Amino acid sequence: MLTLALTGCPRPLRPDRLDFDTDPRILRGAYLGFVDTRSVPTTTALAGDASLLATGWPDAVDLWHPETAEPIATLDPIWDEEIWQVALSVDGLGTLVAGIVNGAVGLWSGRDGRLIRTFDLAERPAACDECVLERLALSPAGETLAVGGRTPYVLVLDTTTGALVRELETGGDEAGPIAFSADGTLLVSASSVSAAGYALRVWDTTTYEVVFEREGPLGWSRGPQFAFSADGRRLAVGSADKVELFDIAGGATELPLGAPEETWLQSLSPDGTQVGLASLTPQHDLYTVTVVDAATGGPLARFPHTRSGTSLWSTDGRFLIAGSQLVGANDFSVVRDYAVGQYYALELAATAQYVNARKYAVSGTLSIDGGAGIEASGIVDGSDSQRYLQPQYGVPQPAGLRLELRDRPWYLRAWQYSSAWHGSMDEIVAEEALATGRFELWRAP
Repeated sequence: MLTLALTGCPRPLRPDRLDFDTDPRILRGAYLGFVDTRSVPTTTALAGDASLLATGWPDAVDLWHPETAEPIATLDPIWDEEIWQVALSVDGLGTLVAGIVNGAVGLWSGRDGRLIRTFDLAERPAACDECVLERLALSPAGETLAVGGRTPYVLVLDTTTGALVRELETGGDEAGPIAFSADGTLLVSASSVSAAGYALRVWDTTTYEVVFEREGPLGWSRGPQFAFSADGRRLAVGSADKVELFDIAGGATELPLGAPEETWLQSLSPDGTQVGLASLTPQHDLYTVTVVDAATGGPLARFPHTRSGTSLWSTDGRFLIAGSQLVGANDFSVVRDYAVGQYYALELAATAQYVNARKYAVSGTLSIDGGAGIEASGIVDGSDSQRYLQPQYGVPQPAGLRLELRDRPWYLRAWQYSSAWHGSMDEIVAEEALATGRFELWRAP
């Protein structure tokens, strides 16, 4: 029994032993990094003519003039707590805004944010009493609202009466993105089929007859992503390594995804000739929105350092939402950025001084956005993951850095993963927290 007890207990892991003078994990020399205090909308929606932009935040949904960035209104709330889930859609002329907020479905005026009505969806499909509604699309003329989510149905609602008009069965288990064509004659839905397949379905909105459908397999590594062109006739399905483009008149093309980052499909341009992709750079946890040519896969524009991978074209093709930025779709020039806060590029020149077996001091200069260097000093605690003299037993925890600046009220904390450091910044004046943000450092090439 004693032998069993001794052999059955896991042995504590040894911390790494670092040669203080030569190990590349010691924080010394030239580093690059950033402090990012930005917050971005959790979701955005554009009117078809780009006359109205709706942005969802944790505490409100705001309406804006896209080109001037002037606020129009804040939607009358239909929620009593912090927003944990929101989906938005705007009609073709920016007169109506539909939304699902914390599971409740509402319709608002796009002119002043006034609540027009909520929708009683107690008459959901009988086979799906516990379904969660997460997706919606407002028809271009604003007379119809299509709603779906974790349900095998798309519910079609009359925006004037609030009545449930149709229950359209999808080809899969859960309704994914839903969209109307720019002229309102087609309703498009995509859905997942178990964990390794997808289904596309297109209805004629006059008769609600199915005019196109397709099912296909996917790999197990990632679920499908979907996007539709403005005319509803080109549909895209993205997987881990490719984007498939289908035309409801017939024909399909395939666009390989060869980027080293984790990349996924986000959107199609109104004419279906350009694809919006979002990439996550794992090393620095940063998003990049890339617009590529649908025929060749060649990149046309990149928008890095966004806190969101969202991309969305206005139906008229004039504008593109790339992360938190409003972009002119013709020349990809940034018109407005709806992020709140700021991104700071950092350059650190550091020296390290041994303190004891588990700590060393760091000092040097930190340049912010290419400005003059600010004196910086701090301490690295190897915790239980690193020892700078004798190895000891212990549960490994990453080494931690605390850094203070002489002439700026930033308090920087980070933890080491290989030679990179990931953490946070707190800006504190007179014991008042003015801002917080992400903080990262990595060795300069």
